[in-house]
Amino acid sequence: GASATINAGGGISYSWSNGATSSSITVFPVSNTTYTVAVSNGNCSKDTTFTVIIKPKPVVSISSKPDTICKGDSATLTAKGGGSYIWTFNGSPDSVIRVGPLVNTPYTVQVTGKDGCTSTASITVDVITPASLTIAVRNDSICPYDSTYVYATGGNSYRWIPSGITIDSMKVMSNTNKTYTCVITNACGIDTLTTTLHIAPIPVIKPTGASICKGSSGV
Repeated sequence: GASATINAGGGISYSWSNGATSSSITVFPVSNTTYTVAVSNGNCSKDTTFTVIIKPKPVVSISSKPDTICKGDSATLTAKGGGSYIWTFNGSPDSVIRVGPLVNTPYTVQVTGKDGCTSTASITVDVITPASLTIAVRNDSICPYDSTYVYATGGNSYRWIPSGITIDSMKVMSNTNKTYTCVITNACGIDTLTTTLHIAPIPVIKPTGASICKGSSGV
């Protein structure tokens, strides 16, 4: 705890209530405490009392709104409990500040109360790094009327346009190139992605040797 030094002068010998015999003592009280010293000049003695008053430290609190953010967003930190404030990371004297960390970051504020005593408090702002949002076709080139799957990843919810299907993948088929669109939502927002299914051309068969003479082959 904190200490206080009490000085008594005017004598040649001293007798403190805590047993000390020096002219000054250093004490570590945890509550208001009175100390008595008998001071003697060799002829006369006089008792004197000193009271050490324990000043209360400010009770500090910090709140963050929100306490979890996405990269690129910001949070508002509010400190309460004091007469003056100093944020250790930038020296700001404001009780309310905005921060936009890119990674999980702790913030500490030192608060000074009306009696001059100080306290500190800390809070951590967590930063979400969501998975990348993607959309793709399992086989990006198929024959007409064959089937494959289109799928999306990285979201908490999915909605395919225009079908309105709300799963992360669906079976598709087509006879022409076709673009698929999915609205993907995760903890940090919403995005709309597209992918294209390509239809491979059907081979054109050109037969040869369709006419032969009797007894010969078509090779």
